Amino acid sequence: MEKLSRYWQKLTPLTRNLLLFTVFNIFISSILLMLVFATRWKDTGLYHTLVEFVTFHQNSDSWRTMRAALKAPKIYSVFFDQGLKFQYPPTSLLIIKFIPQSWLLSVISWILTIVNVVFCVKIFQMSLAWHTVQTLDRSPPSKAETTLQIFILCCLGFTFYPIMKAFSLGQVQTWINAAFAITVWAWMTQKKVLAGFLTGLTCCLKPQSFLLVLWGVLRQQWQFTIAAIATLSVVFLCSISLFGFANHLDYLKVLSFISKHGESLFANHSVNGVLNRLLFNGDNLTWNSKTFAPYHPVVYFGTLISSLFFVITSLIPPKSREAYGGTIDLSTLALSATIASPVVWEHHYGILLPIYAFLLPCLIQRPVFGKFTLPYLCLSYILTSNHFEFTDFFAPIPILNILQSYRLIGGLMVLVCLHRLRSGRALAQKTEDLSRDHLDLSSN
Repeated sequence: MEKLSRYWQKLTPLTRNLLLFTVFNIFISSILLMLVFATRWKDTGLYHTLVEFVTFHQNSDSWRTMRAALKAPKIYSVFFDQGLKFQYPPTSLLIIKFIPQSWLLSVISWILTIVNVVFCVKIFQMSLAWHTVQTLDRSPPSKAETTLQIFILCCLGFTFYPIMKAFSLGQVQTWINAAFAITVWAWMTQKKVLAGFLTGLTCCLKPQSFLLVLWGVLRQQWQFTIAAIATLSVVFLCSISLFGFANHLDYLKVLSFISKHGESLFANHSVNGVLNRLLFNGDNLTWNSKTFAPYHPVVYFGTLISSLFFVITSLIPPKSREAYGGTIDLSTLALSATIASPVVWEHHYGILLPIYAFLLPCLIQRPVFGKFTLPYLCLSYILTSNHFEFTDFFAPIPILNILQSYRLIGGLMVLVCLHRLRSGRALAQKTEDLSRDHLDLSSN
């Protein structure tokens, strides 16, 4: 015990606090959910890690609908005639076209989940180096402490509910989440062509990602933009040659339909989901694979206005030129584009993991809410990284059913942090440039 106590005292406050928070968020939260709120073991976030990911158990949520669409004479007849919720662009079908084996798709998803966590660790380490370089009285942590930090970060990553839920569902969002983590790392390391290439591929799976391309144009990030457009163009031409132009036009009808309806189910953590549930417009608790929420003008226009607000505020250039085109600027747009969507399932928030990895060291140096900054970030992480089934109790209660949108609340908390950082004086871009110079000197 004495050796353990001495080792504990040698750890930096960051490592100690990370360890305590990890223990609380992973184990204590799951135990509390089961003991206090009678949550079933299968409904805890830890279950998806210790059972489904470790045992390689995966459903076929995305792959099943993609296969059905690929076999149909007209791709989106499965959506309009059969009621099957195939909501991806035709370009996404190239995955099933060239990788038809279910086992191989599962293997790739499993590997990409690991890749996601690995790159989030890299992002954290780089961000920590950048944002502590100006504090000269801090000595670097020992190798043992660095190893412990990596272990802690892996524990946090492999228990981040949106990441693990995406894998267990068999969701193509697993690929999107991993691509975004690598994109953030590529942006931080000035590999902008790689970032653009990955963004172009992501656009082929999720059209909202094209807002990142628009962001690249507005920020005059031409390497990134050209790489993204070139990648998207090549894949788009291949898709047209295989599936025809008419099927691509039909996808616009799908997007229009979804934007007018959305989902009322508790798992839709978007403004659309909040409005549908507040108005009791559709089934809140039961998943129906063939129906959407009924059209409601308040929901439609409320979603439209909020979406425009999120996108426009993130595209407006930061007040300081130092933040122009930086990692925080990129993250702000990516998160805004996600939240602005009519349907934002739990696993779509997997893009938050690399954002948290970058934000923590940044906020330690620049506490945007003073002494409340880190507790604020911890609360946000707790809300987004766990599954709180007990909130379904509030489903029939007016106003209080907004508590079902806890993951949206956590995501909005992160978005507020990002915007405050964008509006500050000494922003991340300046720190990134200074830190790169420091790291370059250290490596020589």
